[in-house]
Amino acid sequence: MGVDRVRPMAGAHITAEQMMKSYPGGLERLKEDWREFTKNSKWLAERNLRLSDEYKNEYVAVLRGKIVDHDPDCKALWVRLRKKYADRIHVVAVEYIPEKNIMLVF
Repeated sequence: MGVDRVRPMAGAHITAEQMMKSYPGGLERLKEDWREFTKNSKWLAERNLRLSDEYKNEYVAVLRGKIVDHDPDCKALWVRLRKKYADRIHVVAVEYIPEKNIMLVF
């Protein structure tokens, strides 16, 4: 398939620079939000094993280093999160907590 046929299917084209300029609050806000998302993700990763007793087989959502919601149904969880945290949804970290954790050793 030629590029001319693929391009319309790809939708709007935007460069990283255009995206950063259009981000609400600009590049500095984007950096802050990325740091916050990273902190939330790290918080979850560090506590994954301890969370398995209480939240096994559930998706857990973390914002500002606290569990803000959980549900075995990922879609239902995201619906609630979008309603409650619409302005911060992009920094909420969500992770599935399995019944049994598997450690890979290389």
